[in-house]
Amino acid sequence: MDYTLEIVIDEQAKVPRLVIYTAWLTDEVQQLARRLGAGAKGCDRLLGYREEDVVLLEPDEVYSFFTQGQTVQARIKGSTVRVKHRLYELEEMLAGTSFIRISNAEIVNFKKVRSFELSIAGTISLRLSDGSCSYVSRRNVKAIKEYLGI
Repeated sequence: MDYTLEIVIDEQAKVPRLVIYTAWLTDEVQQLARRLGAGAKGCDRLLGYREEDVVLLEPDEVYSFFTQGQTVQARIKGSTVRVKHRLYELEEMLAGTSFIRISNAEIVNFKKVRSFELSIAGTISLRLSDGSCSYVSRRNVKAIKEYLGI
């Protein structure tokens, strides 16, 4: 997507203001707006819950977020912890990062992907650096290919 970026220094401004001027509201423009919005909120740390304990999660330590029953879990090195956010909330919070939605039930940190395999049927399986394997749903294959530049 082609765009121009202009930064204006205004000493009267109390908070940064981001404005997008566009002739049409396309998917690319909406994605850019989501990324800018996620960057404004920030996601330096997340809270995870293991029984009675609260665990601070660094996003780079998380291999994936996935649903298990009615809860969302974060897969971290050697274990999983419960997260109170829904997957769609995590997807918005982590937009523009290495976290990509691979199915209705999982978001994967591509920094933790060791290898992937493309099948003749058009599906992709991901092998993460902790040894776990995840499968990309057919609906999300296009987004993965775009992220990888394929």
